[in-house]
Amino acid sequence: MRSSRVVVTVLAIGMLVRHLGRTLRDVDRRFRRGFEDSTFPAAFLDLDLGLTEVNDALCAMLGRDRDELLGRCLLDFLDPADAAEAAWLHVGPGAGTAQGESRLLRPDGSTVWAQVAGSLVSPDIGPAYRFCQLRDVTEHRVDRERLTRQAIHDPLTGLYNRTLLLDRAAQALARLRDRPGAVGMILLDLDQFKVVNDSLGHATGDTVLTSLSPRLAAAIAPTDTLARLGGDEFVVLCDDLTGPLDAIDRATRLAEAVRQPALLPGTNYMATASIGVATASAGAYDADALLRDADAAMYRAKAGGRNRIEMFDRSIRYETLRRLQLEHDLRAAIADDDLLLEYQPIVDARTGRPVALEALARWDHPSRGRIGPDEFVPLAEETGLAVDLGDWVLRTAIDQLAAWQLVHLLEPPLKMTVNVSGHQLAVAGFAGRVAELLRASPIAPGSLGIEITESVIMDVTAAHDALEALRAHGVVVLLDDFGTGYSSLAYLEQFPIDVLKIDRSFVARLDEDSPRAVVLEAIVAMARALRITVIGEGVETSGQLAKLRDLGCLWVQGFAISRPLPACDVVEFLDEQLTLARAVEQGSA
Repeated sequence: MRSSRVVVTVLAIGMLVRHLGRTLRDVDRRFRRGFEDSTFPAAFLDLDLGLTEVNDALCAMLGRDRDELLGRCLLDFLDPADAAEAAWLHVGPGAGTAQGESRLLRPDGSTVWAQVAGSLVSPDIGPAYRFCQLRDVTEHRVDRERLTRQAIHDPLTGLYNRTLLLDRAAQALARLRDRPGAVGMILLDLDQFKVVNDSLGHATGDTVLTSLSPRLAAAIAPTDTLARLGGDEFVVLCDDLTGPLDAIDRATRLAEAVRQPALLPGTNYMATASIGVATASAGAYDADALLRDADAAMYRAKAGGRNRIEMFDRSIRYETLRRLQLEHDLRAAIADDDLLLEYQPIVDARTGRPVALEALARWDHPSRGRIGPDEFVPLAEETGLAVDLGDWVLRTAIDQLAAWQLVHLLEPPLKMTVNVSGHQLAVAGFAGRVAELLRASPIAPGSLGIEITESVIMDVTAAHDALEALRAHGVVVLLDDFGTGYSSLAYLEQFPIDVLKIDRSFVARLDEDSPRAVVLEAIVAMARALRITVIGEGVETSGQLAKLRDLGCLWVQGFAISRPLPACDVVEFLDEQLTLARAVEQGSA
């Protein structure tokens, strides 16, 4: 009986073993089928990283047949630069799964970025082995690297941008605590670059910048960092200066690199740059401050005539702070209506009858007294206040003209001229803004004139259309400082000009035996042929007035007639001048 039980037990155990064997074989087949059919690349490895099993997805990822992979060490297909840092390769017993990203090599030399999860398996039966599963993340990695590059590089030139420059500058300044020497910033701003963009187009301007970048890169020291801040501004961070003279030497090399000619469509362009240099030795200094100091020195170089190198000093810091305060005060003065206008009369050269007044902005600063327009107008243009300032002048001048036209019912009506900057003319809708002011005012049609210079026409791409739009609203267009540029004669035909003002440099020489009188006579004759009125400005003597009158110049303006007047004195001047003019007119009649 006992023996039969033993037999039954042995048979049962045998059946169980066979069942378990079949079950394990089924599990193994299903596992291997899943391993083979998986869309995720995967592999089994021995403890020495030899590949013992690979699936089709891994073969496809690596671009290799199964026979090329089996028996080979995984390190043979791993970029050597990644092997030391690949933690998933070195996972030990009980460490679970380790993950990381590594580059795998393909037969054609290309690489594929893979996210890898590796684990060490120690079964109860059989030797330990490794298992790893991979995922192709090349596209994600490329996108991430592209975004990282964009974050620290200028998209046009490929140079570093402000972000990386300031980061490296901060590190360089921190190192000064432990070593001798100095750190410097050299800031370059191309001179008159806007003319290239406006005359030849922004694509040509971009070509200039991209061709300049490698020349600058070749002119710097190996330890320097070259960056583009935007526009036509480049900065070099010098990490190993011996002192200020070393910085000046490097700035000189950069200036020479800029001056190399560039062949552009229709011209051989030679650029120059205004360069500001600032240095810092051991002590408290931050990267932003160093860049600001270089920028301040660059502005002094521009103010000094361009194509110069200026070294930052304390006087520039004082000048910069003063300029910032002045900008703040000017902004407040415009907003609070604390500016004022003076008016310089324009009269008939034959009779002295007043025909127009030129509105001139003035600023009586509460603590500094009278600040001349030669100081605050350029400041407004540099700081973005020119449009607000110009709008204030327009509104104030139109309102004042309306009051005077009610008092002096002249025929033709008294006119008012206002200087308009390139910043105003370039604003979309500027002509519409002028039309809006005119519609809201009772001034006589055609009695507002705007004065522009030749440089404004050159700087504003859409100047022609803007001037035509202004004329359509009845605004008179005056070309100021005529004769100072190289293309003024051509502008009389190309642009809608009603009046030209002869520059004072011509008028000042009329008292002398000068050939300028012949030139001036030709200009007046040409203008008359084109039906353009001529104003001689800067008239300071009775002799100049007489010669202008003899040459056929209809209107004149200058100290010989009147200095700019405050509004309270204009009515008295108009009354006196009208009385004199009527006497002259009656006498000539």
